[in-house]
Amino acid sequence: MDKIFFQKENVNRTSILVITLMIIMAFTTGCNPIVGEWVSGNEAFIFYNDGKFENFKAWRDQTPGGYVEGLGYGMSQPTGPWYWRLSKEGTYETDFNRDPAWIDLIFVSKGVATRKQGIIKIIDDDLFWLQFNNHNDTRPPSFNDREAIYRFSRAAYNEIGEMKKVVPE
Repeated sequence: MDKIFFQKENVNRTSILVITLMIIMAFTTGCNPIVGEWVSGNEAFIFYNDGKFENFKAWRDQTPGGYVEGLGYGMSQPTGPWYWRLSKEGTYETDFNRDPAWIDLIFVSKGVATRKQGIIKIIDDDLFWLQFNNHNDTRPPSFNDREAIYRFSRAAYNEIGEMKKVVPE
């Protein structure tokens, strides 16, 4: 039996089978389609492989209150270049086995953990829809017009990372 298994033909077939299985497993395990940088208007997310996320808002520095033409006294005016300002950070959980798929964002603010329950629909590799129920803490049962549907597009490589600025509140 040892002679049959170690013949050149059997070893080559076995090697090809093992390599093929390794390649298939590498592309099918732990691949979350929302990992990466995403932008929707003046809001951005970075979702990481380890289940963490960062949420950013587009921001410009403000001048101190003074007179601004057309706005009056005590108003601030944006100055300087735009950048992404860290708004929230935390962890996320997804369940793509449901229809629609579930997404929960868990973040801590002032020592209090908040879970935002939503639904997500992957349109393609570069676009997904996200919806939350803004009236209460329940998950929307489906995508509807009563709540805002956020449409996130994949950002260019490191688009957010290069422009992000962490500003203390």
